[in-house]
Amino acid sequence: MSGACLDAGMRLRIGGRAVDRRGMADWPDAGDIVDVGGMGPEEAPAAARPFLQVFFRCANHYQRVYRNAAGTQYNARCPKCGKPLRFRVGDGGSDSRRFEVDCRG
Repeated sequence: MSGACLDAGMRLRIGGRAVDRRGMADWPDAGDIVDVGGMGPEEAPAAARPFLQVFFRCANHYQRVYRNAAGTQYNARCPKCGKPLRFRVGDGGSDSRRFEVDCRG
């Protein structure tokens, strides 16, 4: 990994062994898993973008569908036939995050 550098205070964890800037001779090989502190999933942003999980029976395919920028609806498109689908956000709707649709019917 030539040209890579670590800022002061950053550490790598390679096979359970911590390595800091002074230990650059132990730099990971291409096949090693590298865990850079401060970037783990436990420190991910709390405000994730809302999405629905939609299963298209006609295509036998799941799709993650994100809310539009205005926050008013989720727009999906069948991966097989291209038919557009709209899931509106509003009062009286469903609390479910998973839906199953079939474009053939």
